[in-house]
Amino acid sequence: MINQGDFTVEHRRLQVTLERLLAIQAAEVKGALDEAALPSWKHSGAIERTPFCTTEGRRILVVNDEPDLRDAIRVYLEMQGYIVLQAADSAEAVAKVRTVLPDLVVLEMKMPVSNGISTLRDIRSLSAVPIIALNVKGEEVDTVQALRLGADDYVTQPFSLRELLARIESVLRRVSQASALPQETLAIDDDLTIDFARNRVIARGAEHMLTATEHRLLYHLVTNAGRLMPHETLLARVWGPEYREEVHYVRLYVSYLRAKIEPDPAHPKYILIEKGLGYRFVAEPQRGRMRQESRQGLVGLVSHKLKTPVAVITAYTEALLQEIERTGDSEEARILHRIDEQATRMLGLIDDLVDLQRLQSGQLALDESQFDLGVLAASVSKELQDITQTHRGSVDAMESVLVHADRHRIEEVIVNILENAINYSPDGSTITVTVRQTPRPNGRGTQAMLAVNDQGVGISPADLPFVFERFYQASGSQQHGGFPGLGVGLYIARGIVEQHGGKMWVVSTEGTGSTFYLTLPN
Repeated sequence: MINQGDFTVEHRRLQVTLERLLAIQAAEVKGALDEAALPSWKHSGAIERTPFCTTEGRRILVVNDEPDLRDAIRVYLEMQGYIVLQAADSAEAVAKVRTVLPDLVVLEMKMPVSNGISTLRDIRSLSAVPIIALNVKGEEVDTVQALRLGADDYVTQPFSLRELLARIESVLRRVSQASALPQETLAIDDDLTIDFARNRVIARGAEHMLTATEHRLLYHLVTNAGRLMPHETLLARVWGPEYREEVHYVRLYVSYLRAKIEPDPAHPKYILIEKGLGYRFVAEPQRGRMRQESRQGLVGLVSHKLKTPVAVITAYTEALLQEIERTGDSEEARILHRIDEQATRMLGLIDDLVDLQRLQSGQLALDESQFDLGVLAASVSKELQDITQTHRGSVDAMESVLVHADRHRIEEVIVNILENAINYSPDGSTITVTVRQTPRPNGRGTQAMLAVNDQGVGISPADLPFVFERFYQASGSQQHGGFPGLGVGLYIARGIVEQHGGKMWVVSTEGTGSTFYLTLPN
C-alpha cells in the first residue's frame, strides 16, 4: 500500500523535474529563434563561446538529485567534447572529487536531500576545483553564501544550456590563465605578504588561502598598484570578456579579499574604492624593496650601457655605407642597410625598457604644449605609410582638435597603435585614423578622441583582457621587417595616456579587425 505522504513527495519531485526541463527547453527554443531573427551585427553583443583550449578530456562533474536534469546536461556537454561525470548526492560528489579529480563541478544548491551549501563546503575543504552553483532565481542569499564559500560562478534557474556552457568555458579559461600568472612572493609591508605560488596571503602572521578567483583579482590589483582599476577592466581580466554588467562580482570578491588582508575591512588601507569608478591597490609591492634612488640609477645605467654599443654599431655602419656607395656593391650595401635597421630597432627596444621603468617608478616627465591632434595623427600616418608601403592610410580629422599634452609622447602613442595595426592586418588593407571632439562622460565640456581601425585578424576573447599587460604578446602578428618587440608598447602607451588624464581601450572582433581608442582632455 502506497503511503499518501510518500506519494505527495514523489509527485512534487516529478513536478519540479518537469518544470526545470520545460524551462531549459523553452530557453533553448527562444535562443534559437532569437538567433534566427537577429541580424548578424546583433551577435557582437552576445556571450562568445570561443574555447580557450580544446575541451577534449576535460572532466565535468554534475551534482544534482534529478536524474533527468543531470542527463540533459550530460548529453549537451558531451556534444561539446567534455567527459561528464554524475553524482546524485553529497557523499557521491565528495567521493568523485577525491578519486576522479574533475576539472570543474556543476553543483545544484537546492537538492531536497543533500544540501548544496554543505556539499560545497565539503568539496572546498579537500579541493580547489572550480565550482559553478546552480540556484533558483530569487534565492540570492544562497547564491551569496555559495560565492562566499568558494564557488567560482553561478547560474540561476531556469537557464539555457548554452549559458551554462559559456560559464563553464569562462571559468576554465580563468583557471587556465591563473596558472600561467607569475608565481612570486611579494612583501607588501611588515604586515602583509602575498604568496602567489601557494595561493595564500599572510596578514599580521595569520595565513589565509586564496580561491582561484581571489588569486587572480588580487594579482591584477597588486601588479597595477597605485593605478585605478575600473570595474569593467577587472571584470574582463578576472572573469572574462563576456562579463560586462556583473559589477557586483567585483564588489563581492573585493570584500572577501579585504576580510583576509585588511587589519580593519570596514576601513581598508590596501584596497580602496573610488565610488562609481573602480578600485585601487595603494601599497607598493616590494620585490626586494628597490629604493627610489636605485631605480633612478638603473634607468641611467640601462640607457647608457645598452645604447652606447648600439650607437657605435650605427656609426661604423654609416661610415662603411659611405665607402661602399663609392664602389657600387649593392649586395654589401643591402646587408649594411639591414644592420642599420636592426640597430635602430634595438635602440627602440632600449627606449621601451627605459620608458617602462620610468612609468613604473613615476619618473615619466611630460613636456606639455598645445597642438592639433588631427594634424599630428595625419603626419604620423603618412610617415609610416611612406616607410612600410604595405598598407593604405586614411585620416578623417575634424579641424582644430586642440589638446594640451606632451606632443612627443602622444606621437609615440600614435606610432605604437599604428604599428600594431600594420603588424596585425594583411598587406593592402586600409587603416583608418579618426580624430573627433566628443562630450566628456560627465557631460561637462568636451574631450579629444582618436580612433585607429584596422581590417586585420582581430583579438581573440582570450587575449583581449591582456593586450595592455606588460610583456604580453598576442598571436597573429605579420611582423613586417624584423624581430618582435618586448610586448610593452601598449602598456607604455596606455600609461602615457592615463598620465595625461585620458583613457585608452580597444574594441575587437576576432577575424574582422580591431579599433583602438584614446581620449585626451582639451
